[in-house]
Amino acid sequence: MVVHVRSATQQRGCAARGGGIEVQNMTQSTRQTFGVPSQGVLIESSDKVARLSEARYAYETRLGELEQQFEFKAAKVREEYLALVLEIHASEANGNQHAPHS
Repeated sequence: MVVHVRSATQQRGCAARGGGIEVQNMTQSTRQTFGVPSQGVLIESSDKVARLSEARYAYETRLGELEQQFEFKAAKVREEYLALVLEIHASEANGNQHAPHS
């Protein structure tokens, strides 16, 4: 796998010159420095990317399911809480109607 790292100065210079030749020269320089990956490495890298993608999809799917379950349970707890709050307010209001105001 070939990784390109540029400083802000290199990026500005590349943009000012049109970029195409700079990128090509940089790619050639990087290949000379680090070597061109063999086909085996490219296949391994694409397999690795596919496996990572599958793992991410499985993670996000499961996380989504857990979030839905949590939201459902949280909504039930909120409903129970609000019902109790309403009950408390209603019983206090009923109790206060009969009690003299100070």
